[in-house]
Amino acid sequence: MAHMKLERVTTSADSVAAAVVKGLLEEAGIPVLLRAYQSAGWLFPGTPGSLGAMEVLVPGERLKQARRVLAQAEAAAAEAAAAEASVAAGAAATTAETSAAAGDGAQGRTPARRGTSGSHRAASGSRRTASGSRGRGDAVD
Repeated sequence: MAHMKLERVTTSADSVAAAVVKGLLEEAGIPVLLRAYQSAGWLFPGTPGSLGAMEVLVPGERLKQARRVLAQAEAAAAEAAAAEASVAAGAAATTAETSAAAGDGAQGRTPARRGTSGSHRAASGSRRTASGSRGRGDAVD
């Protein structure tokens, strides 16, 4: 690559993102050179990577291919993110439906139980008298 004219295919915000781009391009068989663009590493000696932007350079004759590889990778990442969001939304909707169904069922059973037992007592007519005995229509003395 020393005698090739290098072209910038992209500029990355940090060295980690640049390394990811470099890996994608090298996997496609495109030689890559990373160059620190605005490195501030001299301010913080021993800091791994660059604190500034990184240029991702490829041979000029491979520039179109490199852009195509990166566009395909971006499209695949966007598709994966959309699919993940769709799955998450479906799971949230299913959870909400399940919670709503469980809540309605519990609310529906509780009043029925109370109504049944209350109706049963009212139908039997039993009550406690002042003397503590149970009976029908007993008068309090």
